[in-house]
Amino acid sequence: MKSSKPLVCNQLLFLCILTIFLILSNQRLNAALALPGEGELPTVRELVNSGAANFFVLDKRFFVEKTVIDLVLVDLFGKSVGGYAPPFLQTMKESRRLWRDFVSFDLSTPSTEDQITISEERSGENESFAVCFVLDYSPSMTKPLAIRMQKAVRHVLSNFDSLDYASVVIFTGSVHNEVPITNDKEEALSGFKVNGINLRHNGSAVYDAVMKGISELAKIEDVSRRVLILFTDGEDNSSAATVNEVMAAAIASNVTVYGVTYGMANDVPIEMIASASNGKVYRLHEIYDFDRAFLGIYNALRHQYTISVKLKNDFVDESSQNATMTAMGASMSSIGTPYLLSMLPKRNSQVAPSGKDSNIVLSVGMNFAAEDFTVSSIDEPMIDSIATMLIQHADIGVEILNSSEQSQTSADGANLALRRAQAIRDLLIRRGVPPSRVQSYSGKGSPNMKTVVSDQRRTTFVFTKL
Repeated sequence: MKSSKPLVCNQLLFLCILTIFLILSNQRLNAALALPGEGELPTVRELVNSGAANFFVLDKRFFVEKTVIDLVLVDLFGKSVGGYAPPFLQTMKESRRLWRDFVSFDLSTPSTEDQITISEERSGENESFAVCFVLDYSPSMTKPLAIRMQKAVRHVLSNFDSLDYASVVIFTGSVHNEVPITNDKEEALSGFKVNGINLRHNGSAVYDAVMKGISELAKIEDVSRRVLILFTDGEDNSSAATVNEVMAAAIASNVTVYGVTYGMANDVPIEMIASASNGKVYRLHEIYDFDRAFLGIYNALRHQYTISVKLKNDFVDESSQNATMTAMGASMSSIGTPYLLSMLPKRNSQVAPSGKDSNIVLSVGMNFAAEDFTVSSIDEPMIDSIATMLIQHADIGVEILNSSEQSQTSADGANLALRRAQAIRDLLIRRGVPPSRVQSYSGKGSPNMKTVVSDQRRTTFVFTKL
């Protein structure tokens, strides 16, 4: 019979090596995060670019004088990273240094330190929240998408605070309460399944599912907030409840509804429900955004940063992407007033009154890659400027004309031009501009475009009084 001593020695050696590895890994992680009280803080950009932290933008609001951004910053385990702004840092100067490069590059809001103001908000340690996830399992969901969504929700549930309540409602054409509301984390995790889509019912009962979620949240009285997070990739076609009934129920039960949508052509009803309950809609374009969306909404209940970036005219000039602009008309009653013109990108601009006071034409050389319709992050400050003006002036609409070098001679070129214009339109809508006020075309599809001569390598915006 062979001795087991070598086997035991090998096992002990392995355990020693594993222990040393875990200790060193933990030290490296702590050094990367460098949370308050553990030495000098790395910048926020260093945290994010090193992979030691993730961020999720909750809201981005555009005003004449500033841009305001709400976001959460979380570590690799989904826990909030705090201590990067007053009152938890001693000075605003130090906070600005830590955030400056992240704001300029990762948030696509170019700025200098003196333009930035950061604040940090934390809820009380003894506050509790009730959160219900309402999840779409309808036939339009693919299995990879469903599994990604389920893993993201499970990740959030595993990070729930011991004081918080959780519930999960799933739906197709019918509604099922998969996790009745509970403050037992293990009970919630054991009840929630990560198994793709096993339901085979047709239809999508979005409103009925939200009503069920609201009723679950209403069972818990002694909480600071009730929050419903709705994920869907399609429109309601099976509910007995109406959108107006859902809005009324959310208000009556003091439930804030956040919508998370993926690939929807029409999410206006979800926007209505979220807006009525003081929530928001997050439109996802990649399945990898699920983690950040769900974690971001949950973490913001306890902790978030608010960043305010004061706008400077000279800085906007440097970020306007070689734009040229023609103002048609300059009377105080026209669209071409100096005040409105100052809100648009204007580097190398040319203002030429033409006697027509209903239009402004802005021609921009945008940084599209060849045969691609993705808007470059370099162009986002210009999009922000346009969105700011449109949000501040509800009586102005915009038409977008985009061309590719082949758009005048080939169907493929015209399709690429249209997709570029639609990509710009989508960015403006995501920044809060009502869809009805933004139209996109390729070639000269718009009546207002007929007199516009557009360089085939440039994008033309025509702003019109409604």
